[in-house]
Amino acid sequence: MKKQLALINIIKQVRSTIHKYQMLESKDKVVVGVSGGPDSVCLLSILHELKDEFQIELIAAHFEHGLRPGEDEKETDFVRSFVQSLGIPFEYEKTEKDIKDGKGSLEEKARVIRYRFLEKVKNKCNADKIALGHNKNDQAETVIMRLLRGSGLEGLKGIPPVRDKVIIRPIIGLTRDEILYYLNEKGLHYVSDSSNMDTTFLRNKIRHKLIPLLKTYQSNVIETLAKTAEILFIEDDFLNSEAEKWVKQNSCIVEEAILVAINTFDKVHPALKNRILRCLIKKKLGHTKKLTYDHINKIIELIERGSPNSEIHLPYGLIAKKRYNLLVLEGRKEMADYSYLITGYGKYYLPIIDSWAVVERVDPSGITNKQSKNSIFLDADHIRFPFIIRNIRQGDKIAFNRGHKKIKDIFIDMKIPKEARKRIPILIYMDKPIHIWCINKTDKRFEAKKGSKEIIKISLQLERIPLWKYLYNKYKEDCYVAG
Repeated sequence: MKKQLALINIIKQVRSTIHKYQMLESKDKVVVGVSGGPDSVCLLSILHELKDEFQIELIAAHFEHGLRPGEDEKETDFVRSFVQSLGIPFEYEKTEKDIKDGKGSLEEKARVIRYRFLEKVKNKCNADKIALGHNKNDQAETVIMRLLRGSGLEGLKGIPPVRDKVIIRPIIGLTRDEILYYLNEKGLHYVSDSSNMDTTFLRNKIRHKLIPLLKTYQSNVIETLAKTAEILFIEDDFLNSEAEKWVKQNSCIVEEAILVAINTFDKVHPALKNRILRCLIKKKLGHTKKLTYDHINKIIELIERGSPNSEIHLPYGLIAKKRYNLLVLEGRKEMADYSYLITGYGKYYLPIIDSWAVVERVDPSGITNKQSKNSIFLDADHIRFPFIIRNIRQGDKIAFNRGHKKIKDIFIDMKIPKEARKRIPILIYMDKPIHIWCINKTDKRFEAKKGSKEIIKISLQLERIPLWKYLYNKYKEDCYVAG
């Protein structure tokens, strides 16, 4: 009777975990990773017991790493036989290359290739979830590993019961002893992986040496560490939701760049700044792989102590830029030189800057304002077709009343961000700049005047506000507020 009650409690624990973390929905198709070890055999067996209750469909998936010749093949045969005995579809794959080659730890490379396989099976079978057999002992070991390596709250929460609403771990609430008890009482066999005894791997060293030692100080150390991970998981989830809420309210996207006002970010509690930056980067890249604590600190240092036009380079081609009161996160890209020939009246698309140039003849009697925000009015007696619209070139100068000035110096004086300078369109006639759009600098000799007989109007119609213009406008706003 006691044994039967113990088995019922084990199933009850798994059922409770599934409900608690909303792991399954009715009609879910679930890919179950089955290595042949005790954890995965227990996982598949319990999910098979619960499949009608939860109305789910199971697919077993086994990946052969090829690291233990002879042993791997026997393990595969065992898994296939076990899966077939349950009447569950079986997916199998063997690695085609030696994963010992290349950089990185063997443990990590094996994990990456295994997850890739499971994702492939999920897509092939049009499945909804991937179930893995991590347990309470794995959780405790993970917490210790990350503590030893130096980790914040996000790392110390351990293995998440659910990740991205796809990866689920239904037996995360069971200890290894409970799993072995279940298998023994059910008469289920499993395969022992000889590599699990190799203490050159940090996890195995923690499992076989450190945890037994810790148990002499705290006999319930596995439960204690697992409970700590659960508490931290809840707190981490709350802080992440607060960070996501802040990002939604205080960031915007312009030309695929993400922008945040630094004076707003400065008011945030230090505990949230790290998470907000991670959230912003995930929003930009879709992930935070290879993003370290040092990277986040460098961004904070850039914000707090960087010069108004400083920047740092991050993994995956991401650049964090400080532009006066704005933090800009964007991908690494160079604006190419562009040049468009204007041969007569009409409408011309300028694809690189996503704009239209509209060139038209205007009746001189109807001119009340010679120049508007995006239009110029030129005296046709002083300019003839063709002319060119292009971006800045080295040495470009424009004539003013008192001589010439380098366009580069004009941009610097007006605090135009560096990355914006090659985007701004310039009107070129006879190889000389005569107008700079958006900042409205014109060679006065070509402007329409009172008495001009024929006037050419050139308008620049932006399909969307460019990043440089947004940055410049925000800079002017900040200067106005400060003044």
